[in-house]
Amino acid sequence: MTEKTVKISITAEINGQAIKRKISTKAASLDGEMIKLMVEMIRKATVGGLEAIDDQIREKDARGWKNLGREKHPGQSSQ
Repeated sequence: MTEKTVKISITAEINGQAIKRKISTKAASLDGEMIKLMVEMIRKATVGGLEAIDDQIREKDARGWKNLGREKHPGQSSQ
């Protein structure tokens, strides 16, 4: 008996960009391939979302903002 091949196609829109992934795998390894596919899509969604937030921040008028990057914050350990 031959093992059947499973084909899956997933398309997601991330920050206005369509990301399409296809897999074709044997049924026995479907769970592992699905996990890899989900991890890749989650990573791309996270990167796309963070880039969108970064773009929005860059568009804002930064006058009056205070750079806190070099000041010690409560709970921050000294390095």
